[in-house]
Amino acid sequence: MKRIIITIILFLGFLGIFFGLTWQEYQELKNNLATSRVRQTDIDNKINYSLGMEEITRTLKRDYEQEDEKLAASLPDDHYVPSLLSNMEDISRASGMAIDHFGGFDVHEYEEAPHLNRIELDIALQGGYENFKYFTSGLESLSRTVSLREIRIERTQAENGAALDYSIIIDTFSY
Repeated sequence: MKRIIITIILFLGFLGIFFGLTWQEYQELKNNLATSRVRQTDIDNKINYSLGMEEITRTLKRDYEQEDEKLAASLPDDHYVPSLLSNMEDISRASGMAIDHFGGFDVHEYEEAPHLNRIELDIALQGGYENFKYFTSGLESLSRTVSLREIRIERTQAENGAALDYSIIIDTFSY
């Protein structure tokens, strides 16, 4: 009888040690399984979101293809033109000139140096003669080479007195 009791105690002891050691790993496995299910759900949601975005992109491309082509045709290929327009706005603001509008711009290969592009920009301005002098001085102080190719001046009557309208064409260069 003693042997049976000792065997049962040893069996229960081994069983307790076995469950004690494996219980922690079982809990970790259970937590890892729950975490992997949450991550799988998150991945599925991201996949569904990306598929939805692809569908929206296809729809927008199909519906707005003509407008996109018009916009692409009107934008310059070179980053140089927007920075040039920004410089012109800064100079006009500093000189007191008002830009009426930017006319067309053309980018051409410069004949005298084929590795350069010549950018031609038409600008309509309003302001006084002194302001125009400051504007041209600002053009001269730019870090890029800018040449004032054509100037047209017209006298207009403004609400605050006599003003001048200027139409200028400038050339600048980029690589």
